[in-house]
Amino acid sequence: MKKALKRGFSLIETMIAISVLVLVITGPLTLAAQSLKAASAAKNNLIAANLAQEGIELIRLYRTNNILQGRGWMEGLLPPGPAECQSPANGCYIDALNFDGSTQNFEIKNCSGGFYPNGCPLLKMNARNFYNYTSGNTTIFQRTIRLKKIDDDIVRINVTINWKGNTGGQSLSVEEIILNWLRL
Repeated sequence: MKKALKRGFSLIETMIAISVLVLVITGPLTLAAQSLKAASAAKNNLIAANLAQEGIELIRLYRTNNILQGRGWMEGLLPPGPAECQSPANGCYIDALNFDGSTQNFEIKNCSGGFYPNGCPLLKMNARNFYNYTSGNTTIFQRTIRLKKIDDDIVRINVTINWKGNTGGQSLSVEEIILNWLRL
């Protein structure tokens, strides 16, 4: 009687099969992880751009309120107001949602200076998903507003958003020049 031949996989064939299987699985997983990281970075960049634009709009609103109330167009923003808005090192901030009951208060506050996360406070997000400085969970975003007087009727606004993302420290700056449109 003949012996039955036993056929099966050798150890080397098994190791090669497992290696191929691992390569087939890790490729898509790596791609998915990179896609999630890129999506998070894109989301943070979009939020930062909107927060920077909001900072410019807050200064424009402050200017308009000054004019409507018969004050100097940049009163409270430039000396003799908080001169730190003009300081390249410190800057200032305005809380868009600083409610004291029934009115909205756009008080200018000075930043202490220094690099992220020092300087201006980190923004918070309240229960209604609005960014502010007074209530809610602390976010990763920091907004610093700097003003530079070019002449009596022209001021440059620079708003910088700093945050720490998956790839380390990030920064986005937006600049705009505003005019005293009553005198022009």
